[in-house]
Amino acid sequence: RNAQFIQTGARIGLPNEVDVEARVASFFIEDDVSPGFYNSSHLGHGNRQGIAGGLEAFFNKQRFKVYANFVDADVINRKLNQSRQQTFTIGFETFYEML
Repeated sequence: RNAQFIQTGARIGLPNEVDVEARVASFFIEDDVSPGFYNSSHLGHGNRQGIAGGLEAFFNKQRFKVYANFVDADVINRKLNQSRQQTFTIGFETFYEML
């Protein structure tokens, strides 16, 4: 019934309209939490606690973003069907505006 997700970060503007953002987070999700926000494959659903971090670069002129995220989610209470989960994601996004 208890969960928390605390995140902080910083964004820095670089030359040529490039923004770089770094984030770090800490989370705690008991196994009986039901809100959809905590039911994420990246966080490992319920019965988890851990840390997350990310770095992204947003290229404003070209309208795309590249990013990398890491999550280390260990279990709170040991269960047969759960174990420590670590994920690393690399992504690329493009942004299209409606005219």
